[in-house]
Amino acid sequence: MITAEKHPLDNCQLFVQLKKIFHDNNEQAKCLKDMIYWSGNDEHIEKICDQVTDLLEEHDLIIQPPDTMDPFAMNQLRGLLVYLVLNTAHDYFLCKSQWSANVMHLCNQLPPIPLFLTIAIAVNCCLMEPLEEFLACGPRWLTIQYFEAFNEALSVINSDCVETLPLLSAALRAAGRAIVNCNLPAENKQLLRQIACMEHRHILDSKQRLHTLPRPSTRKIYLAKAMDHLIEVLLYTLNDPLKREKPNCFAVYSQITEDISDSNSSDPMPDLRHFAQILLDVLQRIFQLVSVDTYMYWHEMKSKSALYNCQELICRQTAELLKVLQSDKLLGEHPVCKQMQSFADAAKTLEQRVAEMRMGELLVFLDSGMATDEELLAGLDNLFSRFIAFGNDECVETMANHLIMLTKKHAQIILSFLGQVVESEMVVEDEGISVTEVNQGDDEDETSSNDDYEELLSLVLRPLFMQLNVEDKMEVLLLRDEQNVTQGFNFKAPDHRERRIRFFNQLDYNKRFPITKFLVLCFENARQTWIDFSHLGVTHTRFSKLFWHIAQSCPKHAAFHISACADNILVNEQLLQKPYALQFTLYLYGHRQILNGLYTSARQLCVSLKDGRCPYGEDELRQAQNRFLDACAYGLAKFIEPMNLPSLQLILKLLKQISLGESNLITRGTAELNALEKEHPKLENGDDAPAVKVAKHYTYLNASLPEWRLKHWKLISHVMKTIDALRWDLATFEDFRVDNLELAVWYWQDGLSHLTFLGTECRQRILNQVNSLKHKGFWLIYLKEDTLKDTRSFLKLLTQSSAQEANDLFNKLLKKRADCAVMGDLSDAVVKVNSESAFMAFRFLFREYLIAFRSHAKHNKTITKRQHWDHLMAVVAKAPFSIRNEIMKLASKAFAVRFGINIQEQQAAKC
Repeated sequence: MITAEKHPLDNCQLFVQLKKIFHDNNEQAKCLKDMIYWSGNDEHIEKICDQVTDLLEEHDLIIQPPDTMDPFAMNQLRGLLVYLVLNTAHDYFLCKSQWSANVMHLCNQLPPIPLFLTIAIAVNCCLMEPLEEFLACGPRWLTIQYFEAFNEALSVINSDCVETLPLLSAALRAAGRAIVNCNLPAENKQLLRQIACMEHRHILDSKQRLHTLPRPSTRKIYLAKAMDHLIEVLLYTLNDPLKREKPNCFAVYSQITEDISDSNSSDPMPDLRHFAQILLDVLQRIFQLVSVDTYMYWHEMKSKSALYNCQELICRQTAELLKVLQSDKLLGEHPVCKQMQSFADAAKTLEQRVAEMRMGELLVFLDSGMATDEELLAGLDNLFSRFIAFGNDECVETMANHLIMLTKKHAQIILSFLGQVVESEMVVEDEGISVTEVNQGDDEDETSSNDDYEELLSLVLRPLFMQLNVEDKMEVLLLRDEQNVTQGFNFKAPDHRERRIRFFNQLDYNKRFPITKFLVLCFENARQTWIDFSHLGVTHTRFSKLFWHIAQSCPKHAAFHISACADNILVNEQLLQKPYALQFTLYLYGHRQILNGLYTSARQLCVSLKDGRCPYGEDELRQAQNRFLDACAYGLAKFIEPMNLPSLQLILKLLKQISLGESNLITRGTAELNALEKEHPKLENGDDAPAVKVAKHYTYLNASLPEWRLKHWKLISHVMKTIDALRWDLATFEDFRVDNLELAVWYWQDGLSHLTFLGTECRQRILNQVNSLKHKGFWLIYLKEDTLKDTRSFLKLLTQSSAQEANDLFNKLLKKRADCAVMGDLSDAVVKVNSESAFMAFRFLFREYLIAFRSHAKHNKTITKRQHWDHLMAVVAKAPFSIRNEIMKLASKAFAVRFGINIQEQQAAKC
């Protein structure tokens, strides 16, 4: 509606001043309504046009010399044209009209203006663009009068046939769009007659009329210009005419009056073809006038395109037009198509043309400011294809000058090139240390940067990345990861660290995640940005969920950096003690499955047995697992030396959870595979359905995780060293230490059944490792024949064992009936050490003895309960005197009721 464009139709100061100009001329110079013809009034028309131009310059609506028109200024010029149209003396006999109520306030403010004066002002006062819009969008009863007046006035406006061609093109373009915007079949016939008349009158399309031009060179120039303008009008009119939306200014012009829009036809193509055929007829007659001499002359002529000479431009335009015509059955049969074919065959595409240019010529062309957007894009694509340009300051400056034209594709070209640079530089390693290994040091270390491409990164790639949308940013980051570009180039801004810290300090999981800022930080240092994000993930479950939500929105990029998060957390004492550290690090272990689509629903694990958001193969999965297990090994090595038991405990718990998690993953995956096989039966040839094949592949990969883990030598080695370091004696016993030992031994024994699959070489490595350990006893039991020969061997192992190991030893002692002797020796050793840790150790071992004794008593039916009780009391009697009563209470509490023994009666009898 016109109310949406109310501002240009305000009765503003510009209109007041314009009103004064016309009233002064009407009263002081010549009555405007008496001006019937243009001829004879030339000086007066010129004077008015000069006054209007001065007024527009005063209001900064037109600039001399002309520059790009400001949108606000163009809107004001549209309002000015409507103001003139509303005060122009129109032919009311053709169609009586009522002006719309929205514009009534602007009517009758000027003396009645002759129609040709309005056209003269439009042409001479920079209102030609609004006039073309008005002819294309205005009510037809009104615009047809302007087409007719324009036809009459064209030769008077400018007597130069060449200079009138742009004005004629504008009218033709407007006519073509008018048929689409306001498709009124009856009125279209009148418009088409007017267009045919206009072309016949003003285009020199015969030899006789062409020779009215004085010189042969002028005639050749005219033919080139006429052909150029006609082809452009046809291309503008026929290129997707129905897909283009009406312009925003349509409401300003279309609702000046109460229009008869109800008579619009739904299909403008019949009249549009008729319009095109009128132009093609003229174009055919012009083609017939082009001689070989004229064609060769065009080769030396400059064109409006900085890329093509006149001959090349016409050939290219002809090829484009021929393609459009041949897409329409009726227009493709026009005789001019055959004439155009030879021109089209000689056409050079934009890509071919820019490929012919030397580097210097290409840079001049791109920086000339004369190229169209299409030509600029072709030139930039070619410049980016010449890799030598990336290290050249002038080329980089040209790229930077055209950032607005650059897209994700150009960023990817740069990264692919930089990836090749990194690859070539990493072929030769310096003294056996690769760039990758060097950069695995401090997280904040600067990566090596190639100075030859510093400006390319700072002036082109960085600002180009900033202007991309979120999805394109993610794709660019992924390509950079895949090309290993960060191994050789530094992308950080000077204040990156401060901005990164501030970003995560201010991050609120209750608010919308600032994904754009996050991706910018990733562009500068993706590894450290993801690491910092993971630091939040271990603190709270909501931050953990946010972490995985963002990771799943860019899964392939995240997959490159999540292993670094595990590397960082598993050697960080403070992070390992955060409340959500265990669960979060467990997720990091399974990040490949999570990013591919693993999720839980109603506490039920759902395994993705298909290529989801982040597909992976055996290499990717095994590499991710290896790096995580390496991190676990590094963590064990770091914390075992200072005996940092809390940190060790979390890593050992994590290893236990990994083992249990793998088992759950395999179980659920197998169940889902079985369901999938029922859903997708085998094919006729007996093969599995494609979905089942993929599912079996992922099931196989998941089932391989335990085997790969148990063969991971670095972790095996450090678990063995950890167990050895956690072994205790009577002087060093403490509950927390034994708890950690229990976890470490559980992890080792969980894989013990798989030792037979490790192979001879791996078993030998374990034996060699055992020889370097301090406590060899249990390893020899695991790896060799039973080495327990006497009570001394049992006692030695008991005083360094975990709970489960102690329980196993006591079971063997009970079977050998040597438990009483060993407990006596243990008591003597405790008394000899006489320390709190020694007494704590005895309590611990006695509790494990009770567990073993309960099992022994339950299964040994040949001995009475009383005999079992007496045996237990004999063992209790061996306990150190200072804690014997405490030991007695433990035994009584566990077995008195079970064996039907009344402790009080027994004590009274004993007294």
